[in-house]
Amino acid sequence: MMKHPILDRAARILLMTGLLLAACTNPVPEKEADPLLIRSSQLEFSASGGSGHVTLETDEALAAESDREWCKTRVSGSTIQLEVAPCGDLESRNANLRISTDKQTLRVTVRQAGAFIHMPDCDTTFLIGDESVTLSLPGTSDIGMSVSGNVDWISGTFDGELLSFSASENTSGHIREGYAIFQAGKTRDSVRIIQGGIRDVCKRYILSGQDNSGKATQAQVVLSEASDRDLLLTFPDQGWTFTATFDPADLSIHIPNMQYGGTTPVGAGRYHVFLHQYLSEQQLFNSSAGGSISAKFSYDAARDRTIAAFYDDGSWPGSVPDGIIVVAYSRRDASGAPAGLKRYPLILGKLRAETE
Repeated sequence: MMKHPILDRAARILLMTGLLLAACTNPVPEKEADPLLIRSSQLEFSASGGSGHVTLETDEALAAESDREWCKTRVSGSTIQLEVAPCGDLESRNANLRISTDKQTLRVTVRQAGAFIHMPDCDTTFLIGDESVTLSLPGTSDIGMSVSGNVDWISGTFDGELLSFSASENTSGHIREGYAIFQAGKTRDSVRIIQGGIRDVCKRYILSGQDNSGKATQAQVVLSEASDRDLLLTFPDQGWTFTATFDPADLSIHIPNMQYGGTTPVGAGRYHVFLHQYLSEQQLFNSSAGGSISAKFSYDAARDRTIAAFYDDGSWPGSVPDGIIVVAYSRRDASGAPAGLKRYPLILGKLRAETE
């Protein structure tokens, strides 16, 4: 069949025109999603934490997530509800929120202040008597504070301004020790409490030392209460009695130096016994009137015993006594040749008078 030239040309023109139209037609761009806008928010928190929110201007479904465990999120319509836990650190902290729809993402920051905590100077020891007592120290915390004891006889409270801790009456029969513990967030401290009185030191003790020949010796000593602050120190096996004073402020005993305590047999006669301050290294004792022999009491819970450690109270100028010595003299005025010495010096750094 023959092609008609005019028709053939028209077809080619139509075909080219169709191709041209096809090549020059652009697709209609899709409309961009509106950006996520915040209508209202509560994103700043104190150390105590609490509730907040982010409300957006959108009708689209929202999703939200936080990069910190202490900041929880919950979606309610166009609002993201926030729950922020208390901050136990002193430094501030941030959480990043990612809020998204199918087409848009918004990132916001949640900021929380660090805790403000002021605790008392806890490098302190409270020495109290056997009666029940409540003590208070100033303290502040914007996240609250707990007060407790490491033993069952210490308890405490915090009212926002005062840390109060109580010790129940001491009926244990010995000196006791515990700690009041303060904690606010991750900040923790404590104060030491020692409770005791004169009745807790009135016991039978054992003094360990040496006799005049250097042989190890022991002597029983009984402390008994004469009055609120006066004690009798008795050597029952020897029949000696000395007086002493008790200081409840530091649970210490003070025995006058060169004090007369009785007599002891020496040869065919009896000698007069005196207590003296003693220097074990120099093997010297203070034969001058004045001064005192001092010791402080504590309780060894592991061995269930009360200990009295002699210490230098400064009453022998120029010397540091570390024990006591019992000296017998031929005359009542502490003159004449001494005999029958019993030394109770410091042993291995600490002279201990141990309860039975």
